[in-house]
Amino acid sequence: MIIRIDDIPEEGLDLDLTREEHILTDLPSPIPLPSGVAIDPGVKGHLRVFVDKEDIFLIGRVQAGLHLKCSRCLEDFPLEKDVDLNVVLRRGNPASAHKDAESDVAQGEAVFIEGDEIYLGEILLQEILLELPMKPLCREECPGLCPRCGTRAGSPECTCPREERSDPRWNALAELKKKLAK
Repeated sequence: MIIRIDDIPEEGLDLDLTREEHILTDLPSPIPLPSGVAIDPGVKGHLRVFVDKEDIFLIGRVQAGLHLKCSRCLEDFPLEKDVDLNVVLRRGNPASAHKDAESDVAQGEAVFIEGDEIYLGEILLQEILLELPMKPLCREECPGLCPRCGTRAGSPECTCPREERSDPRWNALAELKKKLAK
């Protein structure tokens, strides 16, 4: 979705996004995704865009459907991610931006755009990527892979005895736990 800056009314522009609009696929240049990450092309949410002097503000909340790979068991899993947006866009390039003491937005906090158009899908995708978890987990208590057979620990395919599934580096603590339990 492209928004022409000159078409934004003085009172601002309200946008209601639905999953049917594949806003994340209409990009001027492709943005590479990290390994093990897929993002649904449609997002839902509400955005408000308004112009104040030289800055364009993009405020709202969107929900994106992600498909991630668990960092413990390596299984793919879906995740719905809510992303709060409070983005300041500024025309021009950062090298030529002036540092004004009265500017309410520091240079490091603004996203610089060229031209008179805002590529909304590109900005949303960048903000969603910033919200990706560092270590995605399918569930908090995911046991990961069995160190002996390599399948998901606790799954029907893993027939390793419970004692053999533990990491041998923890044996000293297991012995201490047994002694304390007596």
